[in-house]
Amino acid sequence: MLLNRIHFSKVIRSFNLFASDDIVLVAVSGGIDSVVLCHLLHELQQRFSIAHVNYGLRGAESDGDEEFVRSLAAQLKVDCFVHRENRNAEEDIPSGIQEWARDIRYSWFAKLLRDHQMKFVLTAHHQNDQAETILHQFIRGGTLAALRGMQNVQGNVIRPLLVFSREEILQYATERDLKWREDSSNEKSVYTRNLIRNEFMPMLKKLNPALTDSLTKRAAILHEAESLVSHSIAQIIDQQKLIRQDGIFIPVPWLERFEYKRLLLWQLMEPHGFSSGQVDEALDLIRSQKGRRIESPDHQLWRQEDELVLRRKNNHEAKMAVIDELPQTVHLNRTIGLSRRELSDVYFSNDQSEVFIDYDKVKLPLTIRTWKAGDQFIPLGMQGAQKVSDFLIHKKVPSYEKDQVLILETNGEIAAIIGYRISELYRITDSTMNALSIVLESVV
Repeated sequence: MLLNRIHFSKVIRSFNLFASDDIVLVAVSGGIDSVVLCHLLHELQQRFSIAHVNYGLRGAESDGDEEFVRSLAAQLKVDCFVHRENRNAEEDIPSGIQEWARDIRYSWFAKLLRDHQMKFVLTAHHQNDQAETILHQFIRGGTLAALRGMQNVQGNVIRPLLVFSREEILQYATERDLKWREDSSNEKSVYTRNLIRNEFMPMLKKLNPALTDSLTKRAAILHEAESLVSHSIAQIIDQQKLIRQDGIFIPVPWLERFEYKRLLLWQLMEPHGFSSGQVDEALDLIRSQKGRRIESPDHQLWRQEDELVLRRKNNHEAKMAVIDELPQTVHLNRTIGLSRRELSDVYFSNDQSEVFIDYDKVKLPLTIRTWKAGDQFIPLGMQGAQKVSDFLIHKKVPSYEKDQVLILETNGEIAAIIGYRISELYRITDSTMNALSIVLESVV
């Protein structure tokens, strides 16, 4: 398709990308693609602003890019926003330079959209970028969703040049004698994307000269296939009632019989930060002993009896509250009420939502905290001390709940594991005069 104002306008209308009265933000590096995008928008008299990030990775060259983009904005009479990062290419960036740069710019773009009441950010990705993305995902072992490539619209990010090739963009620029900046780092095949662009694509095009067009068409088909699969799997998830308020529960016997295990597991795991490679690990849980688990940054999936359970990780940071007067209500991961009670109010029950200990044996201030390794107490009815960790194992407390268990501490001793057992040392006896009520009010 010839790239010009008319065809560009048709693409915007056909994909319903944005309205003529929208103010959009354009991510501009200074390279040919983003420069062409700006000129096309200018031809359409679309209102837009320019956003440029100077990462400071190429010294004077980076500063030259910034100066060029500011000049372009002045030429087109649009606002220009610039964000500067004073980093050095030799500095250690844990996530990798490309990932770090992407996080920087998209976080900043989101802030600009909020601060200036703009609806969308436009990027200049084109058909060749799409083909390279698909190859990149295939090499990395991407899922069906990843292999469909980039979309014209993803959230508030719009890619209006995605149907046009690099050659068409170059033709548009040269016919209009446009100026742009060349990024010298693009010529270096040290990054995977550059290696694909500079070395793999030319070799593959010897086998299929129409490779770029072919891959982007396959991406459209994969997009439809992925949508169909996702819809079908979502229906099965709903029918089987796998998602509940307190987590995701997958019956192992049912899963063993289900034909499309990988697709099901990926649809359940992917929104919670698991990688595609962890799907095979999840399949191994079907045949593993209970307790084995795999984790994403904020979720965990484990085998529990005859189920796979997926839940958010508990906060492992210690939680603590100090009580220096009674009555008192404490809000940690649970709401706990503490109050002095008359003996006539004391009752005994297997229900641990309210228990009583000897008030006269405790000493203010009291501490409620999450238990830690090495904690010991004497469980009610026993003579010797037991580790809290061993007690929780004996009580078969699920792994995902252990880290949230709270203890009541006084005099440097554990008086109760709240919700589970009081200490023998603080039980109500014939000599007890007053009681301390411990009420586990709710889970929050």
